[in-house]
Amino acid sequence: MSTNTIIKFIIVIVLFVIGWNLENRTLSFIFFTLPWLIILFPFFFKKNDSSETVDSNHLYELSDEIHKKFHLTCDVLKKLKSPIDKKGLVSLLELKGISVDKNSPGFNLRSIDLDIGNNWIFSTIGMSGSDLSSFHKFRFNIIGIRDYQGLMLSFEHEDKKRTIYLSDPNKLFGKMSKPMNQKTLNDMRVGKHTNKLYDLILKKGNFDWSSK
Repeated sequence: MSTNTIIKFIIVIVLFVIGWNLENRTLSFIFFTLPWLIILFPFFFKKNDSSETVDSNHLYELSDEIHKKFHLTCDVLKKLKSPIDKKGLVSLLELKGISVDKNSPGFNLRSIDLDIGNNWIFSTIGMSGSDLSSFHKFRFNIIGIRDYQGLMLSFEHEDKKRTIYLSDPNKLFGKMSKPMNQKTLNDMRVGKHTNKLYDLILKKGNFDWSSK
C-alpha cells in the first residue's frame, strides 16, 4: 500500500469520526460527505491512460494494415497491361492475400471494395476511362472518415504514383460567410486520429508523393 493511500485512509477515518460526534447537522453532513469525495474522486476524474494506450496500439496496427494492403494492391495494379474483368482482378488480388469485401454495398461490376478491417476506412478500386468493362485503367483510393477524416491514399493508371495526403477543407477555404456552408465545412474537419495515422503510414515509406 502506497504512502498516499495510507494518508487518505487516515484522513477518511478522522473525518468520519468528527462527523459522527458533531451535534450540528450541517457540519455533520459536510464531514460525512468529504470522505466519500476523497474516495470516489479518483475514479471519476483521473486521466484514462489505458484508453489512450488502446488508441495508440490500435493506430499502429491500423497503419500497418493500410500500408501493407495499399502497396500490395499497387503492386498488382501496376502490372496490368491488357483488359481484365472484375473476376480476373479479384483472383489476382486474392493470390497476393488481399481480402475483397464481397458484402460491401458498393460491390458491383465496376468497382472492387477491399477489406481493411475498419468501418471508417474505405478502400476501393474503380474502373476509369471510357472502357467500363475492364480494370486495366483504374483508380485506387483509400479514404478515411470520422476519426480518420481527411486521410487519403491513391494510385491511378495514368502516372502510377503512390500518393498519400491529408486533406483539410477548413484550411483550404477558411471561414465561410453563410452558416449553412460553415456547418458543412465543419463536418469535413480533420478527424482526431488523422494526423497521427498519416504520420505512421508515411513513416513506413515507399511513397512517390505526400502532402499534409
